[in-house]
Amino acid sequence: MVETDGLLLRQFQDEDWLDVLEYGSQIQVAKAANFTALRTKKDAISFQNILRRDGVWAIEEKVSNKVIGNIGSFKIIKPNGLLEKSGYEVGYALNQNFWGRGLMTKALRKLCDLEKKRGTLFL
Repeated sequence: MVETDGLLLRQFQDEDWLDVLEYGSQIQVAKAANFTALRTKKDAISFQNILRRDGVWAIEEKVSNKVIGNIGSFKIIKPNGLLEKSGYEVGYALNQNFWGRGLMTKALRKLCDLEKKRGTLFL
C-alpha cells in the first residue's frame, strides 16, 4: 500500500467488486480506458481479477474508503503484437464522479515515483 495526498494505491481486495462495477459500468470511463463497460457482478469480479493479475493498483479515496479507479504500468506492445524492448506505458480508469479534482494526477505522480525507484523507463 502506498499513500499520497487523499489517496491510497493498494492491491485489489475481493470486496472491491461493487466499486469496480460502479466505475467500470460508466460508458465514458470504459471508452476512455479502452475496455468494454461492465454490466454485472460477474463482469466486475472478472475485470478485477485481470487487474490484480496484471499488478494494477486500486485507487482508494482515503476519506470514503471507496475504490474510485485503477492505475498501472504495462510493457508496450507494438502493432505487430511484439513487446517493445524497453519502456512502459500507463493505463488508468477513474470513476467519472471524481473527475476534475486532480486525483488521477496525484495517482500518476505516485506511480511514476514508484516506477522510477524500480528503474522503469516510460516512453
